[in-house]
Amino acid sequence: MNAPNAPAKKALPAQARTALALLFWLLVWLALSIRIRNPILMTSPANAVRALGTIVLRADFWQSVLTSAGRILEGFFLGAAAASLLAALSLRFRFLETLLRPLLNLFKATPVAAFSILILLWIGPSGLAVIIAFLLVSPLFFENVLAGLSSADAGLLEMARLHRVPFAGQIRYIYLPALRPGLTAAFRSGFAMSFKAGIAAEVIGLPARSIGENLYMAKIHLATEELFAWVIVILLVSWAMEKLLLFALSLVPGMRPGAAALPESLLTAADAPLPAADAGVSFLEDAAPAAQPRAVEMTHLRKSFGDNTVLPDLTHTFAPGSRTVLRGRSGSGKTTLLRLAAGLESPDAGTVSGADQRFSMVFQEDRLLPEETAARNLALVCPGRSAGDLERLVKKLIPEADLAAPVSSYSGGMKRRLALLRALVSPSQVVLLDEPFTGLDDDSRRLAARAVRELLSGRTLIAVSHDGEDAGLLDAQEMDLITASEASAQTV
Repeated sequence: MNAPNAPAKKALPAQARTALALLFWLLVWLALSIRIRNPILMTSPANAVRALGTIVLRADFWQSVLTSAGRILEGFFLGAAAASLLAALSLRFRFLETLLRPLLNLFKATPVAAFSILILLWIGPSGLAVIIAFLLVSPLFFENVLAGLSSADAGLLEMARLHRVPFAGQIRYIYLPALRPGLTAAFRSGFAMSFKAGIAAEVIGLPARSIGENLYMAKIHLATEELFAWVIVILLVSWAMEKLLLFALSLVPGMRPGAAALPESLLTAADAPLPAADAGVSFLEDAAPAAQPRAVEMTHLRKSFGDNTVLPDLTHTFAPGSRTVLRGRSGSGKTTLLRLAAGLESPDAGTVSGADQRFSMVFQEDRLLPEETAARNLALVCPGRSAGDLERLVKKLIPEADLAAPVSSYSGGMKRRLALLRALVSPSQVVLLDEPFTGLDDDSRRLAARAVRELLSGRTLIAVSHDGEDAGLLDAQEMDLITASEASAQTV
């Protein structure tokens, strides 16, 4: 048994493990060449390296490498772009996926040699590597992109649409993070496969001044050391270009995991004690002027989910600038009313006027961008405000927040306060809050309520709460939804 205080063994770095693995296989290669003792069947590593030094000095070496790599890259990017576009269209038009599926399966199942022979008959050797690379990567990118787009968080997309986040912002902050794992895998394995298949196609088609032509000539002249040298070239070029492609992919906004700190940060991430509600914290200086709200009028509104009727008949007007807290037992339709007001649900009967205004909302879930900073979550719905203003506002309501950290590292209460801030800084006319103080202690709740009161700026507030104190904290009128529905039904 090991001694209790024995130091733990340190694992070798990844680079060292890789180097040892390469050394092992070089030794295996050397042992085979010594054992076989036939340079035509198996050359030694030293002879292959000497041959590599010779072919690198040839006048046409770089032309062959660049020609083959350029053609394969062209096919790779054309296939990736076309397949990604078709995958995006298939998400919108499902019949397109059904239409394309047999063709993509054909691409996956047919051997490269069969396609190479057909392409040689149709167009000749010059475009062979381009088309082979295109056919090979298209199914891979189509599958991965379609799966990534389908996995995009539906709650985040609904939040973005409600807050009128531009489509470019939805792509950057919601779709690209969902695509990242699949696209990274497609770039990593897709290029390696397309490069090998493209070179194999060149060996069949023998386009002039290509890697495939040099491989074939080394074979027919029984120049085994040169053949091995070209294999080394293929491995090195494929490895280098794959790393370069993955690096370029990581530079695309949304494709690098983790959040970066906003520039010109005005505040540090120092831990700070939570101020009491009467500690002098004021949000009035951060309140932005809001557009004049209009009434939200609901007339004989009815909504059922299957056999469950949550709103039997409701007629009510939320006056411009009013503050209302909805009460009622679970299942009485409070959340449904908010969603109907914002146009996120359609009523079975009745009408809602005023739903064309700008709404902002705290959902039952926080629906934050987990990999982004707090200020960037706010900037998503109000891009006109500076990073410094947003960070200062975050520090007022969430003084313990690390402004440089992704919000995935925040506690539940911190996330809830951030979701509340997002609804309040959005340039809306109506603010909807669904249990906004869930998970907050008393001091946090009072400070959050002050933020709501001072940042509303005359907008209409409709909130849902199970706590009888929330109406008082928000200076709002309390409305029992069941009683209101019964009163509406009696007037019919």
